[in-house]
Amino acid sequence: MEVFSNYIHISHNPEIASALYDECKSILDRVNLDEKYLYGKTSYFDSGAKSIIEDSQLLREFIIKNVVEYCQIVGLDIGQSKPNITDFWISDMYKHGHHDFHTHNMSHISGTFYIRVEENSSPIVFWGNDFASDPWWNLKKSSFNRFNAACWKIPVKDGMLLLWKSNIIHSVPPNESCSRLAASFNILLEC
Repeated sequence: MEVFSNYIHISHNPEIASALYDECKSILDRVNLDEKYLYGKTSYFDSGAKSIIEDSQLLREFIIKNVVEYCQIVGLDIGQSKPNITDFWISDMYKHGHHDFHTHNMSHISGTFYIRVEENSSPIVFWGNDFASDPWWNLKKSSFNRFNAACWKIPVKDGMLLLWKSNIIHSVPPNESCSRLAASFNILLEC
């Protein structure tokens, strides 16, 4: 028997990523550098930055379609209601940029769509809820699997969409590429 499993939904659409690249770079060109996001640029702290989600029907439909699939797989009944994209931001992580452990509070599902990922870009790392107090952390494992892993590293690529339950702890280790361009968002579901 398995208990307390988490599901990370993965889908791909490199065509949408390619189509959005110039617009995302243009938005970030208008965003000021911020000391809260060293080694990169993000529209997260700039409420005046225009969001591509407002203009890109293709991206919006791709995200919503995959959120509906995600809900079906994990057994959430959303009926005919449409998932609501509440937050949306674009980030370009430069060399040595990283994200510490965090979750996305005040939402149900979170996600990232990778627009342009250079070679040697960092993966996203998802952490088990007990990783900080895992009594097995230093034990030798005969195989790495979902029962003994403290974390899962997912290599990212152009056009990859990831969706996850918003309270899953995740991070990005120091980036080794010059650019790792992604659009991230949060989703609220109707109760």
